Amino acid sequence: LQRNGDHWVLRIADDGVGMDTAKKHNPTAHGLLSMRERAHALGGEFSIRGRPGRGTVVEIRVPIEKEPAP
Repeated sequence: LQRNGDHWVLRIADDGVGMDTAKKHNPTAHGLLSMRERAHALGGEFSIRGRPGRGTVVEIRVPIEKEPAP
């Protein structure tokens, strides 16, 4: 997790079996769908990249809430 300008960026990467992001996945698995919906609810973006045998990268960018003026 790091701050990048006016956004928080969460990047999770592994070098595991990877996944084919073009392939349809189990419709009863709600983990990735929930992550995408939560990121969008916060005004952010969600991306996932992966290649079979090369690992997967999940990245979420959400704007940092500004402090209200006193």
